[in-house]
Amino acid sequence: MTAVNQFQQFATGGSANSLSPAAYSSLTSLLLNGYQTGTASSQQINTTLRQSAFMAAMVGQFIVNQTGQNANDDNNMTTLLANFVLAVQNALINNVDSWTAAQRGAFYSVQPAAPAGTLTLDFSKGNNFIVGAGANASNAINGSFVLGTPSNVVPGQSGIITFLQNGTGGYTITSRSTSWVGANGTRVNLTAGANGRDDFFYVVDYDGKIVLSAAGNVS
Repeated sequence: MTAVNQFQQFATGGSANSLSPAAYSSLTSLLLNGYQTGTASSQQINTTLRQSAFMAAMVGQFIVNQTGQNANDDNNMTTLLANFVLAVQNALINNVDSWTAAQRGAFYSVQPAAPAGTLTLDFSKGNNFIVGAGANASNAINGSFVLGTPSNVVPGQSGIITFLQNGTGGYTITSRSTSWVGANGTRVNLTAGANGRDDFFYVVDYDGKIVLSAAGNVS
């Protein structure tokens, strides 16, 4: 059954007794203070209702078009809001973007794991990460560590992970979770020395595995 939008437009006919947008916009006191005690102008009230109803009808139709669910005027805010959120998500997912300029992804800074500890990245923070520098890191890598399974992994995500060594350097990834994979079963590792850096390039595959390649000891 076809989904229905129960939020209807109001006073949109040719003979509607309402003000033009320009005339309504000029009513500064009314727009600031609302309707006061006394006789109200039907033109003004119709215009207020028309604008409110028009936006409500538009949102309702957006929900119907993007989700296939009814937009019901039943005083159920929880369901209506959930369907609106779903409509926005569907619109973003189904949209084919055509970029006309370069797209840039900022680096999210990460505190390194403690020596022999586990580094667990949160992939919801961004696409690109820098481990050992920036606002969230008080020091560079100061010990070898385990690379754990990131949280919030989504197939299709890709980016760069930069690892910065401290003044001693030479620290490595001692082991990693099975979520990290490489070509022909290889396990890329850190190779930089004192104050050096390694860049890992990654893409999350269809099954949630994170495929890595590396530019070691970048200088």
